[in-house]
Amino acid sequence: MWLSVEGLDGTGKTFFINKLKDIDLDTTVVKIGKPEGETIREIITASLKTETKFVANLLEVMQDLSIPKLILQDRGALTTSAYNLYLSTGDIELTHRILDHYNKIPKPDITFYITAALDTAMERLYARDFLSDKELEKEKSLFVGVAPYFDLLLKENKQFVIQLSGENK
Repeated sequence: MWLSVEGLDGTGKTFFINKLKDIDLDTTVVKIGKPEGETIREIITASLKTETKFVANLLEVMQDLSIPKLILQDRGALTTSAYNLYLSTGDIELTHRILDHYNKIPKPDITFYITAALDTAMERLYARDFLSDKELEKEKSLFVGVAPYFDLLLKENKQFVIQLSGENK
């Protein structure tokens, strides 16, 4: 079974994943890295390529019976696409490419979408101690800007999603 945990930074994804791992299920956790690039187009193109490669590898892994049957994905297509849609604002062609890509790729059996209030997320990000004030302001802008794209993608795609509040641990 393929499970994906999605959401914005500071909402409680890592906490949720660690709690699932604590149950001691035979689980493999996979994570998609953040894309590198100098321009928004390069970031998004790199991200789409990373996502496509990841899905191809994941499907191969899932077919191999020697691999655990529960695969827990730390961020996936939903989160990647929501961030990329926000970054592509104003570029209609790129927005259509992202939506088309998202609609075509396989989806997890179950997606856990974790949400939290901006204040809660920022408090958690601040507590991490490795983000500068400038980085925290950027995270705040991303949180506010990206959130509506999660709603758009979930409305457009009929996949099995369990929405959880990350407000309380």
